[in-house]
Amino acid sequence: MARNIISSAPLFHVTDLNRSLDFYCDTLGFTRPSIWGNPPSFAMPDRDGMIIMLAEKPESNCNPNNWDAYFWVNDAKSLFEEFRGKNVEFEYELTLQELYGNLEFGIKDPDGYFLAFGQNVQDAKVAEDAIQRAPTTIKFMSPILSSADVERDIRWYDEKMGFKVVYSSANYNDDDRPIDYAVLGRQNFYIHLQWHAGTEDDPVHAGAIRIQVQNIKPIFEEFVARGTVPREKFRENTPWETNEFGFYDLNNNAIFFMEDV
Repeated sequence: MARNIISSAPLFHVTDLNRSLDFYCDTLGFTRPSIWGNPPSFAMPDRDGMIIMLAEKPESNCNPNNWDAYFWVNDAKSLFEEFRGKNVEFEYELTLQELYGNLEFGIKDPDGYFLAFGQNVQDAKVAEDAIQRAPTTIKFMSPILSSADVERDIRWYDEKMGFKVVYSSANYNDDDRPIDYAVLGRQNFYIHLQWHAGTEDDPVHAGAIRIQVQNIKPIFEEFVARGTVPREKFRENTPWETNEFGFYDLNNNAIFFMEDV
C-alpha cells in the first residue's frame, strides 16, 4: 500500500498565545512561526519537522468542535474515498480550505476525538469535481472605536471593563513610537482601538456599540464595583423588552450592555 499519511500534529488550546510561543520557541527551540487570525490567535511552531498547533482560547470558551489532531497526507481524495467505503461518518467532507491551501476532511473517533486529514494543494493541481469549497462563514464582528490615546485607553478598558490586550501595534512599532492600534478581548468578544489625532483632517469620532449578553446582573454588579457605571444607570424591562445599562469611555464612545427579556 502506498504511503499516504505522512505526519501529524496535536492541537493545544492555550490562554496566552504569545506566552506559549515564547516557551516553545525560546525555551524548547521551536521555530517562531507566522500568527494567523483576526485577532491573531493561531500559530504552528515547528522543530525538526514536528509541528504543534497552538490556538488561543479562554478555557471557559474552548470550542469542542476544534481538531484534536491533524494528519497531513499525500492524497486526501483517495483516503476520503477509502474511509467512505468503510462507512465512516464525516464531520465535514472533502473541502478546499482556501485560507491555508489544504484539501481536507474531518471525522470523529468513537470517543469523540476530532481528527482532520489534509493535503497541501497550493502547488498541486486538483480537479474541481474532487473538492467541495468551504462556504464563507461569518465568525464575528468587532467594533473599531476611535481613541485619542491608545495606551491610556488600554489601561481604562482593563480597569473598568476587564478587557485584556490580545494584540497591539507595539508588536511591530519602533520602541519610541506610541501604540496606535490595539485589540482588546474578553471571552469571545473583541474591541479594536484606533488612534486619531483629533485634528480637522483626523478627528476622533465618538461611536456607539451594543453588547448583548445572557444574565446581565453579574456583569452590571462587577462594573458597579469597578466604578465604571453608577447603580442607578440600570434600566430594567424597557419598552423594547430588554434589561440594559450603558456608559462612556474616555473618548465618549457609548457602550451599552443589554439582554432580551
